Amino acid sequence: FKQKTAYEIRLSLVGSEMCIRDRSALAEDAAGRFLAAAGLARGAYGALHVRRGDELRRPKAMRDRGQVACDTAPPTLAASAACSFPGRGALVAFTDERDAGYLGDLAFSLRAAGFGPVVLGDAAIRDQLAPGDRDDNFLTFAAADVAMARARAAVHVGRGHCAPPCPPPR
Repeated sequence: FKQKTAYEIRLSLVGSEMCIRDRSALAEDAAGRFLAAAGLARGAYGALHVRRGDELRRPKAMRDRGQVACDTAPPTLAASAACSFPGRGALVAFTDERDAGYLGDLAFSLRAAGFGPVVLGDAAIRDQLAPGDRDDNFLTFAAADVAMARARAAVHVGRGHCAPPCPPPR
C-alpha cells in the first residue's frame, strides 16, 4: 500500500470536481432543452414537485417515526395547486412516479382545475436526454431542480411537505 501525496489527492479531487461540474452542465442543458421543447419561458409557469414513493413504500415506518404522509391523490393535488397558483396558467408537474395511470390522472385533474398547458416534467426531461442517460434518475432530478428554480413559483409535496390547504372562504 502506497500512501498518496497531497498533490496526488488534489489531482483526484480536481477530477471528481470536473465530473460534478460536467453533470451540472448536463442538467442545465437538459432543463433548457426541456423548457424550449415545452415552449415555456423562465418565470412563465408554476412547478409542482410530487414525491409519493416514500409513503407508498413505507407508510407504517413513516407513521412510527412521526413523519407525515401527505395525500398525493391527483384531485387533492389539483385543489392544492389551484390555491398555490391562483393565476393558473402553465404548470409543470415533477414526480419520480412512472405509473402511467397515476400520471394520466394527475394531468387530467390539473387540467380540470384550470391549468394549461400541463406538462409531466420528468418524462419530458427524460425525452430530452441522450438514450444512455434516460435511466439516470439523478440527472433527471438535477434537471428538474433547475427547471423548478426557473418557475415563477414551486410547491413541493411529499414526506413531511404537504401542499398548503386552501384558505377557508371569508
